Amino acid sequence: MQTSYSQYMDEAIVGTLYDISPRTIDSKVAETAIGLGFGLIAGTDPEIQAKVPSATFSTGFLGVALLQAKEQDSDGKVIYAAENTVPVLRKGRAWVPFISGYAITAETAAYLICTGDNAGQWTNAAGATALAALTTPVVTVAVTGAKFITSNTSTTGGLVAIELS
Repeated sequence: MQTSYSQYMDEAIVGTLYDISPRTIDSKVAETAIGLGFGLIAGTDPEIQAKVPSATFSTGFLGVALLQAKEQDSDGKVIYAAENTVPVLRKGRAWVPFISGYAITAETAAYLICTGDNAGQWTNAAGATALAALTTPVVTVAVTGAKFITSNTSTTGGLVAIELS
């Protein structure tokens, strides 16, 4: 039962489009569970599958998992389970989750986290680094053509818009 509410709406919802600019969206099959707004790479069958990276990569980046009509799981999270169809934003703008030890600044490069519990989320920190918000180092990969287009002053994460070109 809802016992409180906010006077203001949230700025955005993770995994939704940022605006109506031109975009390219493909459908892929989730090889493993995928969170909304997560960066994805080609799966075992690159023609049809997508997955969250579990190690560094130099090729195979696909795009961002977008939200479509999905029910919450028993923990209240919205995820794509293995074998679900996932809309993947290949080019365009979307709201994504970031975890960072630093505030995000618009017009800066976007890095995809490839290891640990935050794999698939975004940051502005390069390489293998211990982000202030995390207790263990994570490995990140710079995604060619990806940049943040909004700023967020939170040092513990949140939502930020990204552009894939």
